[in-house]
Amino acid sequence: MKFGEYLQKHMAAPWQTEYIQYVLLKQDLKTRQLDHLWNEADEACFVSLFLAEVDKVEGCIKRQIQKLDLRRRSCGDMRHLSLTSSCFSSTCESGSDITDDILADIHTLFNFAQLNQTGIRKLTKKHFKWTNRHLPAVDQRFDILMAELSHMRELCQPYTKFYWIHPDNMMQVKSHLQFYMPSNMVSDTGMSDVYFDNGNWDVYRGHLQLGDGADTTWLRWHGPLIFAGHKTQRSRECIKLEHSEAADFMQGNYQAELPLDDHQQPLNERDLKKSTQSALRIQTFIQSKQLKPAVRCAYRRTDFHHPDDPTMFLSLDTQLIFTRSGDHPQENGEIHKEEQFPYAVLAIATTNTAACYQPTWLSQLTTSHMVHEAPAHFSKYAHGVSQLFAVHQTFSNSSASDDDKRSLHCRSASPTVVVEMDNMETSTKKKKKTKGCKVEPKAFFANERTFISWLQFCALLLTVALNLLNFGDRVSRISGATFMVVSAILALYALGRYQYRAWHLRKRSKARYDDVYGPVALCLLIVLALLLNFYLRFRQQLPLEDDASWRGGD
Repeated sequence: MKFGEYLQKHMAAPWQTEYIQYVLLKQDLKTRQLDHLWNEADEACFVSLFLAEVDKVEGCIKRQIQKLDLRRRSCGDMRHLSLTSSCFSSTCESGSDITDDILADIHTLFNFAQLNQTGIRKLTKKHFKWTNRHLPAVDQRFDILMAELSHMRELCQPYTKFYWIHPDNMMQVKSHLQFYMPSNMVSDTGMSDVYFDNGNWDVYRGHLQLGDGADTTWLRWHGPLIFAGHKTQRSRECIKLEHSEAADFMQGNYQAELPLDDHQQPLNERDLKKSTQSALRIQTFIQSKQLKPAVRCAYRRTDFHHPDDPTMFLSLDTQLIFTRSGDHPQENGEIHKEEQFPYAVLAIATTNTAACYQPTWLSQLTTSHMVHEAPAHFSKYAHGVSQLFAVHQTFSNSSASDDDKRSLHCRSASPTVVVEMDNMETSTKKKKKTKGCKVEPKAFFANERTFISWLQFCALLLTVALNLLNFGDRVSRISGATFMVVSAILALYALGRYQYRAWHLRKRSKARYDDVYGPVALCLLIVLALLLNFYLRFRQQLPLEDDASWRGGD
């Protein structure tokens, strides 16, 4: 099926007139070259038509985004009122229905933007193929809009579960997702989050107790856009900033301006009021808690969505790197310290009323060995702080059980990612006791089996030595004595290693249990004993040969 037919078939009814006129532009590109070669006049005329269609599509997407954002904010106010309303259940159900409608419209608009972006790319390729000229680059304008849509859709997702993916399984997971859910790369330029905290690490301690639902304030660089966000257990709000406004926002001097439409006319004051209130609440929280930039998390994000299921949205974050941000104190002179998260993070968000609902293909993925469900209190920010800073107390995610840690260790030699902190130089009041690593009984049995294996080899070597001593000549007796000494040394060494390993197991030490030097020394001793045997036997043969040659001369 040609793209023109596909576009006509998948047009959304409300916006049929807003789609790019792909067929007309393609025909115009062909007919202009029927009777003459492509010239400057043709190029100027086609470029003007092309840009007019692009502006039409872009304007439609911007208008719909503004409407959807207004509906989303109104729905958020409804949810906030439902928490204190006497008719909580009915208000909550109506708010959930509105959220579902908003997500369905976001999904439709997302498909609208994707179809038009694909049409623009195809027209650009055909224009270059037939005229050998380049059209003005407009892809970045659509990337910005797609990033806004993706961010808005993320704000509307009520249920989210996180999974860790080992790098060895990355390609398998991506292939599985792309088979069922076409990928939309909205993170070509990468993403970066800057989290705020104060000197007492109040936000961090809240994350240790509540996980991703704790009060959090952040700035997010999503391609060319900047979002300032604040999240609590009950609500989540976000405003869009310009690059020049980010510094004023962190200092509490930002004031929301009335947004303008395509004709530079101010929109209704309700949008301004909501933006102002959101900005004021976020800045008030920053000033009251004395928050400053603490941790930066840079990563690349791949979004997955199904064309026929707007209730589900997946995002895959890879190459997560944590660095210090702001003027927090540096330890040991490490100014540019950075830590890389050893796994990718898969987020599965759904608006289905049954939070545990998953399609069959997705359930097969989440229950397979390729992914590992993250602890309930896992948080990117908490992990970043634990790796980059030393904090007053030692905390750990209790939800990350020993079985979870063990299964991750089995998949990779990389260390298990558990949110744990080192001790700070300040005095401590009460510290929580941390459990050492669990040692299973099979570890002691393995140590005994290794010791018995060495003893079996020593017994075999000792048998050979005794045979040489009892039934051999002088050279054989020397070789037997040498092998006996080697056997005794190996037996004592094996006993020492056995006791050493057993002591470390009892102490639950993290020392190495493998034997690095023992096998090498064993091989060297055996080779030396064999060389000694050859040397003595060779020396014994020399006098006999000399005596035989002397008698032959007589």
